[in-house]
Amino acid sequence: MKHKTIQFIVPAFLSCMLMACSSSSPNEYDAFQTKSDSLKSYDTVSSTVNYAEVQSEAGALQNTVTNVNQANTAQKLIKQVSLEMESTDFESDINSIKNQVITADGYIESLSLTGNSVTDNDAARDADMVIRIPESKLDEFLNEAETIGNISYKNEEITDITLQYVDVEEHLVSLRQEQDRLSILMDKADDIEDILQIEARLSEIRYQVESYASQLKVYENQVNYATIDLSITEVKTYTTQARDGIFTRIIKKQF
Repeated sequence: MKHKTIQFIVPAFLSCMLMACSSSSPNEYDAFQTKSDSLKSYDTVSSTVNYAEVQSEAGALQNTVTNVNQANTAQKLIKQVSLEMESTDFESDINSIKNQVITADGYIESLSLTGNSVTDNDAARDADMVIRIPESKLDEFLNEAETIGNISYKNEEITDITLQYVDVEEHLVSLRQEQDRLSILMDKADDIEDILQIEARLSEIRYQVESYASQLKVYENQVNYATIDLSITEVKTYTTQARDGIFTRIIKKQF
């Protein structure tokens, strides 16, 4: 009889224990989940938007922009010409150059004059000019300039900055996209710490955007307007001098 009673009591006791554990497990799980949520990384800036995702999307966008820009961006070439000219009519030749610059829709970036006499070789007048001419009109301008005085030296250089241009352009697009996403985060953020973090990153982005935008403007100006470094020396008579070949000019630059 005792044996049967024990057999009945043990299963009943175990059944009650299982029911108690079962009824309490949801609350324990909720408590554990709450603690787990509190330990999440600060990457989650707001309850609905993940700041880490903003940066990740910006990086993915940058890679996409890189591929598109490299495929669609035309070559960005900087053209620079160096001219050395002899002049027997100094003032008239300088005025002729200035008129040609105006005709070509260009501008003189800088002009310096030295000397005051053609009779004394040490005091002969010199002019150094930095001229900016629209790239499309460069050849025409050079052909006209070479008819004014005696060209004793001429050198043309072309620098391809396509890759640098695309790199700056893609960073600018990526930063602006991240800026837009952070603005959305700012509207949704309620916690002061979140707001301060977003504002700090926005400040960094504004600075970088300004820097990249400025660099693009410099590139565009260098590409759209060729640079001509013109040196004019006043002489009584022209000298005849064979122009250096390309290899001679390279050697001179190295030394």
